[in-house]
Amino acid sequence: MKDHDILAALETSNHKLVLAESCTGGLAVATLAQIPGISKFLCGSAVTYRPGAKKDWLGIPDTLIEQYTAESAEGTQAMCRGVLQQTPEATIGGAITGQDRKSTRLNSSHANISYAVF
Repeated sequence: MKDHDILAALETSNHKLVLAESCTGGLAVATLAQIPGISKFLCGSAVTYRPGAKKDWLGIPDTLIEQYTAESAEGTQAMCRGVLQQTPEATIGGAITGQDRKSTRLNSSHANISYAVF
């Protein structure tokens, strides 16, 4: 999807978008913020890198993180729901989280990314 596709989709649907980011550290919202006209539709992003921030800012219970991990589908969905609850203006939310796992094979790094959209 290209920049103008994202803006066109938001314009057509008249949705207001909010994000919760972890492993991307705000890169997703920073990228979107470069699109001319996006400010009509982009509410912002909560960068919740550590589990404590996910709990405090997004209301994710410790028990969910302990049972599933913050990088799980359940954790990602909870991030999305939490950021939507914290942003009444938003009508659609997205969450991105993951874990960088060092591979012993070829000394490479692989990211395990989870995302959710509501």
